[in-house]
Amino acid sequence: MSRASGTTQDERPRRLVSAGPGFGLYCLVAVLIALVAMNTGLNLLLWLFGVMAAAIVVGGVVSGTMMLNLTVRRLPTGRLVAGEPAVLRYAVRNRARLLPAFGIECRDQPSASGSLRRRRARRPAPAPPAVAAADLHAAWIMHAGPGETVHGEAIVRPHARGRLPLDRLRISSSFPFGLLKKTLEFRLPQDLLVLPRTYPLRPAVLRELTPRGAVGTRAGRRAGSGEEFFGLRDHRPEDGLRNVAWKRTADRSTLLVVERTQPDPPRLRVAIDLTTPTAALGVRPDEPVDARQLEERAISLAASIIVAADHLGYEVGLSVLGIEMRSIPVRRTPRHRDRMLAELARIDLDLPRSGRVRLPAVEREGAALVVIHPARVEPELVPGGALHYTARQLERLVEPGSIEPGSIEAGSIDAGPLGAGPPRTGSRRSATGSEGAAA
Repeated sequence: MSRASGTTQDERPRRLVSAGPGFGLYCLVAVLIALVAMNTGLNLLLWLFGVMAAAIVVGGVVSGTMMLNLTVRRLPTGRLVAGEPAVLRYAVRNRARLLPAFGIECRDQPSASGSLRRRRARRPAPAPPAVAAADLHAAWIMHAGPGETVHGEAIVRPHARGRLPLDRLRISSSFPFGLLKKTLEFRLPQDLLVLPRTYPLRPAVLRELTPRGAVGTRAGRRAGSGEEFFGLRDHRPEDGLRNVAWKRTADRSTLLVVERTQPDPPRLRVAIDLTTPTAALGVRPDEPVDARQLEERAISLAASIIVAADHLGYEVGLSVLGIEMRSIPVRRTPRHRDRMLAELARIDLDLPRSGRVRLPAVEREGAALVVIHPARVEPELVPGGALHYTARQLERLVEPGSIEPGSIEAGSIDAGPLGAGPPRTGSRRSATGSEGAAA
């Protein structure tokens, strides 16, 4: 996901010239040859010095003329997920009529400033937090003929969720001899949105998420192959006799068939408890992660549950408690899933927290409720019957080995005697309630 932010097409690119990796040694050898030639008077050495000097001039003129005819733009970017490699695509156009371009390198320059948006908005949304770092690699294009537009691809690997601001895009080439590197720097500000890191959940967690009884399930409004009564209709040749409503057919001359409802998919609402400020989470000094990392773990766990529930065919909604953010209704489409992940990516943990809980009536929408807490369970925040998880349980909820060492969510935490799988209680309340209070 990306948001263009005021790209300036009329701004001229900045020109830069830098020496190649062997330019210093090349000049040293040329100077030594010139000194020897002047002392000995050998014509061969004088010719050799002239060729070496001409190579510098020719290389600078050829690469400079070639680069002046190039323009570049970013192509739309797909999904960016923290910890996963993605592709940045560029389109380079050679406006020259006769001169081709060779050995072009495209490299993005991240911006360390705030939001790059310039357009005025009636209701400006709070800018999501900036990404701490990302590995941005270069795209390489071998050849761009006269009048051609060629595409290049570069790999980017963001390390955390949030906003990845890009400011300047550089294209460079050291053709033909690699002695001088000519660079054009275009100012193309753009914000890329990095989605939270997700993990595969253990099968026991997926079974725990399955709604039980009437909570999270409802009868559909369409005819199908369910069990509940939907209506009566006339008999068709393909209908079986076991579906015939014999008592109603006794008073009619035609057969009537009982139609059943098409059951709707289970419904699930995921809520994140951010009512407690970061400094008040009460993290122990001996824990391998700090309070901010616990909140990031909670966001990643919520994103993992959303992705897993969507894969199982559930209708999912999202609520963030403690931060001014509208709840997302319970639905199921790929675009709806990406919208929830984008909202998780935009959470700014530096905003002031509120103890007020605005949670939709889960009984009215017929959805089961899963609440994610950063440090400890607060069961009084939500109605009874909810399933509670904490960020301290992340290692026990995801598949073994899925948390990469060095990531912001890494760090083994002793979450208490929960066994190998997630907590299971009849009241749908996590066993970490007492464990979290002890922390």
